[in-house]
Amino acid sequence: MLFVELVEKLSKKNLTLSSAESITGGLFAKKITDVPGSSSVFLGSIISYSTEAKEKLLNVDKNTINEHTVISKEVSVEMCTGLKNNFNADIFVSFTGNAGPDVQGKKPVGEVWISILIKDILHSYNLNSNLKDRKEIREQTADFAAKKILDLLD
Repeated sequence: MLFVELVEKLSKKNLTLSSAESITGGLFAKKITDVPGSSSVFLGSIISYSTEAKEKLLNVDKNTINEHTVISKEVSVEMCTGLKNNFNADIFVSFTGNAGPDVQGKKPVGEVWISILIKDILHSYNLNSNLKDRKEIREQTADFAAKKILDLLD
């Protein structure tokens, strides 16, 4: 229902969306494209699961990764803004985080960064889930972003 509402709102406002996904591995794109009519509002997604993909496909700077790690606000922001080189959308959303099962560096399981760029206004969110299940963390992350986009469009 959440993604139906998102597609309907984007359609009503004549807005388009694209995503850059790491932790979610394409789940956000799947959830939005499960909705009939989503092709009129969803332009596509880049699944940049590896560090190399983030650098090559989204122009995330190696120095940013080295300084802040891939699970950071800074990388999330660069992933989001890097989407603009690939899609001519109105809204861009990016996801990076740790779905577990192990701590990555000092980043605990459940730490997630989401950035949303709407009309050159950037919003970043840190989601620290208490969940430990990979699937549940990824679901929560995709749903959280959809809710935030809906809130920002109100």
